[in-house]
Amino acid sequence: MSSTANTKQSSKLPTPWIEKIFRQLQGRFGNSFTNKYATGQIIEEKFLDKDGNPLLDKEGKPRQPIFKDLGIENAKSVWATQLGHLSAAEIAKGLEANYTYPPSCDDFVKAAQNIDYETLFQEAVKGHSAIRSKINYVKRNKDEKDKVFIWTNPLAYWAGVEFGVTDLLATNYQRSQTRWNHCVEKAISQNKKTAPVPPTPAALPP
Repeated sequence: MSSTANTKQSSKLPTPWIEKIFRQLQGRFGNSFTNKYATGQIIEEKFLDKDGNPLLDKEGKPRQPIFKDLGIENAKSVWATQLGHLSAAEIAKGLEANYTYPPSCDDFVKAAQNIDYETLFQEAVKGHSAIRSKINYVKRNKDEKDKVFIWTNPLAYWAGVEFGVTDLLATNYQRSQTRWNHCVEKAISQNKKTAPVPPTPAALPP
């Protein structure tokens, strides 16, 4: 992982990376980590060439198949997709984070990116409220300019758009925490962490 410590993964985390993550987390938390995903349904992984013939080991003998739990393999696939937008540095941060319990995929992403969801929510409310006020102000007085809200984190803007501005301004973080966190994570997965905030539009989507 160290050779690409500053790169971003565009889609799915490479298999060796996700295998290392699962090994390290199992090393820290034991079977309480993997048992969350285990189903007891065992699948057989065979080592075959492109023609379907067994691959040989160093001694010239057919390589023995590996038996894996289907649930754990499915979890690895989901984690690989959900962590695909993280940099190697962020993944390392997620592995070094302190967890009270074995982390879920969402817990890992949050620790890796050190996201303060509530602070983002408060900025989104203030920012989108300011935009709405400016729109109303401009509609009332087209010849004068209002103050422009300065966004400190583009994620707050884009997650607010995903949440729905009307809904956003009518709720609070405690009431909508799960929905808001999902919107933030979706904005991150769409690479909106550094996406520029557009100029105040003539109208916002409801």
